Order: sequence, then C-alpha cells, then structure tokens
Amino acid sequence: MDEPARVLAVTGASGYIGRELVGLAIANGWAVVSLTRSPTGVELPGITQEPYDLLSDEPPSVPENADLVIHLAARTDSDDVEDGREEAATALLMSTARDRGAKRFVYVSTLSARSDAPSAYGRVKHAIEREVLAQKGTVVRLGLVCGGEDEAGLFERLVGLVQNARVVPRLVPPPQVQPIFVGDACEALMRAGDERYAGTSLSVAHSPQRFDRFLDTVSRCRLSKRLWTVPIPVAPIRFALRLASRTGLFPGLSVARLDSLTDLRPIDTRPSLGRLGLTLIPVEQAVTRPSSRRRQLLVEGRAMLRYVGLGTDCTLAARHYVRAVEAHQNGHAFDAAARGMRWPFLLAVTERRARARGDSELVWRFDAAFAVADAMDGRSVDSIGGASLVRVLGGLVLAGGTEGLWRLLTPNIWTGRRT
Repeated sequence: MDEPARVLAVTGASGYIGRELVGLAIANGWAVVSLTRSPTGVELPGITQEPYDLLSDEPPSVPENADLVIHLAARTDSDDVEDGREEAATALLMSTARDRGAKRFVYVSTLSARSDAPSAYGRVKHAIEREVLAQKGTVVRLGLVCGGEDEAGLFERLVGLVQNARVVPRLVPPPQVQPIFVGDACEALMRAGDERYAGTSLSVAHSPQRFDRFLDTVSRCRLSKRLWTVPIPVAPIRFALRLASRTGLFPGLSVARLDSLTDLRPIDTRPSLGRLGLTLIPVEQAVTRPSSRRRQLLVEGRAMLRYVGLGTDCTLAARHYVRAVEAHQNGHAFDAAARGMRWPFLLAVTERRARARGDSELVWRFDAAFAVADAMDGRSVDSIGGASLVRVLGGLVLAGGTEGLWRLLTPNIWTGRRT
C-alpha cells in the first residue's frame, strides 16, 4: 500500500520564489497547500489553494498535520513601516500551525536582516527571526535571488535596468551582493525542513561580489552585451536623495534604500551550505535567459487570456496560466502557439473545433484560461469579451472566413498534431 504524500503548506506561493518552490515540491512527490492572496481558481494536480492575507486577523487555513510549513509571504507595501503587523501575522501563523499538528516550520528571511539594518524591512525580518528561533523553527536567510524561468521582484527590475542602459553607475565604495539561483534557494528551503535544523539559522548564497560586476554578469549572460560603468561616490547620491525626500520628488527612492544596498555586510555562507550538503550553480548559469518552452507558453497564455476578455495587460494572469499548464500533463505549448496564437480572434475557430471533436487537452486549456481570467478579473467573461462591438464583429467575420482556408491548408494545426 502506497504511503500518503507528505504535505507542504506554503505562504506566498504565487510569488517569485513560491512558484518555483511549489513546482519543486510537486516534482518530489509532495502534496502542496498553496496559501496565497490570489488563488487562480484552476484545479492543479497535487495543489490545494487556500486564501491567505498576511495582514488579516483571521487564522490561516493551515492543513492538519502538515509535514512542513514554509513562510515566504512578506510585506512589500513599504520599506519604512514598523507597525508590528507582520510580526503578529507570523506569530499567528506559527501558533495555528502548531495547534494543527504541523511538524516543522521554516521562515524565509534575508541576509540583510539585523537589528540595526538601515531599512525597516531588514529590522522587521530580524525581529521575526528571533521569535521563530525561540519557537524552535528554522530560519533560512537568502541572498539576492535570481534566475529561473519566471523572474520577478528585484531581479526582474535589475534585468530591466541593464536591458535599457549602456552605462551604469559604479558606486564608490562599491556595495557587495551575494546572489543565489532561485532553484538552489528552493532546494535549500526543502532541505531545511529536516528536524535536525530546528532552532537554527542558515545563510544560503554565493560569496560576496561587487554589485556592478553582478550587473555586468547579468548583461553578458542574459542579454549578450557589455556594460560600461562610471564611478560615482555614494555621498553625493545620499545628499541628493535627502533633498528629494524633503521636496517629495521621486517617492520610490529613499536614503534607507540606498543604505540597505551600500551597507550590506558580507556573510560567510559556507558553513550553512556544508550542513545542507548543497552545491550552488555558478552565477553565470543562474542569470541566463529563460527557456524557449516557457516563452512559448507565455505567448499562448497572453493570447488565450486576451481571447477570453482579460485585456492586453495580463502578464500576471499569463504566469498563473503557465503554472496551470506546466502542472497539467507535459506542460508544452501546443503547435498552434507559434502560428495562430498571436491573433486571438482565430481562437474562436480553435475553441469551436476543439469542443466539437472532444479534444480534451485543448478544451482543458480554454477552461483554464476562463478560470484564471475569472479569478484575476473578478468578473465573468465571455469569448472575445472586453472588446468593442466593432472588434467582435470583425473578429467573427475573419474567423469564419479563415476557417475554410485553414481546413484546406493545415488540417491538423488546431489539434496539436503534426502533419
């Protein structure tokens, strides 16, 4: 008789690290309970989705007798908020998990966490770490998480920076960063769930390197271009930011954010990596471009979601769609993605023929797109919904007029079979 699957509960499961972590857990036979602010509404094999709001006073939906709870969710609405709400939310999650029989608890922190950190983010993380360790949980401090097929967060912003620039500042004195591949970070989190690490703190990242050299690595390995750097002292930048904060200019920038970068203290991660038995992949490999398979699925997802009426700005929804497809069967984009998916009105033909022929794979993908759109948009949608009347009529005419041509020229394109 097969043993029941181990149960992993994850907060922040829809985030950058969370998406990768869920995929890793499922691949290793875990049953996952995804605690997220934005459940997709799509049934995914091996995943149960439950709503979770970090700042809610309601007890979270932690499953009974979970083998492992990993707390990834973090407050990102402000770098300057220290109101105790995130600390209280973590305490509530830990007490709920304990009352419901959870065996292990892992809190995900940052290498910048310390009591005298320049930013509130680092100070809050440090305060939570102390409480977690006091309750015999495990703390995993991560460096700058990068790479993977679904970049987001700080790494996504850095990629955008080097993509649109030929020259970047080289701060003097140079700040240090300690990157880590998102897949390695997730592997470390799963290994940290072992009971031998209870009550301990683990630091996981590469050795320190200069920030401008890291940007150059991203530019070379991901974008195939070299960056020029211009040395700029930190002091005048700090002075300019102080002036800007007084005038209300550039509200997204602050002295605390600059100091959180320039005041990072190097941490020797070798002892923690040795305890975990973890060998990190090189930074050059970690920051390379995502695979073509994921890009094709994102093209498919955007087209499907535009077709069901979500609109053109559907990047986040497309990522949810890709996760659903990857968890369902082999996760490959079907053949029509490269040719027909870029014109969403043609999908009216695809859907009609798929449902008429009983093509379960394509029908499932259309149903998944409708479910994701419903969950993300908060309203019901119809095929080609959200478009103007002229666009709808034009799309139907074009779809009807092209169906006969497609039958003659490419009879198998819409079924996912090659001729």
